[in-house]
Formats: sequence, C-alpha cells, structure tokens
Amino acid sequence: MRKLIKITAVILLIVGIGFFMYPIVLKLAFNIQAEKTIEQFENISADKSRTGVDEPYAELHKAMFDYNEELYLSGQS
Repeated sequence: MRKLIKITAVILLIVGIGFFMYPIVLKLAFNIQAEKTIEQFENISADKSRTGVDEPYAELHKAMFDYNEELYLSGQS
C-alpha cells in the first residue's frame, strides 16, 4: 500500500513540475524559432543587397501603389 502511495506521489510531482515548466519550455521553443526566422530574413535581405536584385513583384507593387493613390485622391468614390 505504501509503495502505491509513493509511486502516485512521484507521478503527481512529475506532472506538477511539468505544469510549471510548460510555459518556460514553450517560450524557449518560440525564441529559438523566432531567431531562426530572423536569421533567414537577414540572409535573404543581405543576398538582395549584394546582388542588387529588386523585390520579385516590383511591377505589382507599383500597380498597387498607383491604385491606392488614385483611391486616395478621388476620395474613394
């Protein structure tokens, strides 16, 4: 009977520690993923600046900008 109580206590202790550690582990995993994403973005930005290649959708960007400017000037009528 005592052995069962000890096993249950150990299991509950492990579960309790898991509940307290979950936010810490989740934050750590998020930070690692964010750092990888930032590094990838910086590498892409550095590659573009070295090669002098503009964004892949420059024409589309200009068309959207012109359309938005036309909407602004016309009062969105």
